[in-house]
Amino acid sequence: MKLKVPTYCLVAALAFIAPALQAAVITPLLISGSSTSTTTTIGSPRTIDAALDGSGLTAVGDVSTWTHAAAGNSGHYLSAQYVPAANVVNETITLDFGAAYDIDNIYLWAYNRAENNRGIQTFDIAFDTGSGFGSAVSASSLGITNFTQGVGSGTSSTQTRTFTSTQTGVERIRLTNITNFGGDRIGISEIRFGGTAVPEPSAALLGGIGALLFVRRRK
Repeated sequence: MKLKVPTYCLVAALAFIAPALQAAVITPLLISGSSTSTTTTIGSPRTIDAALDGSGLTAVGDVSTWTHAAAGNSGHYLSAQYVPAANVVNETITLDFGAAYDIDNIYLWAYNRAENNRGIQTFDIAFDTGSGFGSAVSASSLGITNFTQGVGSGTSSTQTRTFTSTQTGVERIRLTNITNFGGDRIGISEIRFGGTAVPEPSAALLGGIGALLFVRRRK
């Protein structure tokens, strides 16, 4: 006997899966307890953690309206000094999401301080989807246009850059060949990503089966 599954059963099954598929602002893990790392830093107040912990960030409403306070002696990432300044391209930033995400956007708050030429302009990017990093490609080849230099004082606004196509199943991101605006360090006030969590196959399957069994029992 062929089992016909009513439409409302499928809707119920999808209801178990939908929460995991909602778009979200993704904050990479802090260094502690993760593989997040940078090749060089100049001290604990300015490690990459400072660009991930929300310090100075006003996160109210839609991410496009978030602002970050002017960079002081903390609350932002600042790399080691490179001499000559052109050697900042040797900086590497690896960001660990702690789970798999389908990534659509990058949100960046510029390094807003007198030395605003340290802020990120562009970079190459590589993705780890669970089996190690693939080859790095230029951000521009993925539709990520150059970021804008901070004004040097006051708050910085969200700079949103959207990938030409969604990057699927991403667990880690690595930025290399980073360029700024002529400064001798790399500075970031805050960085986030936009996307959706990839549900665990077992969880999605069990959720769907559970919904179907629930409806069937009620018949």
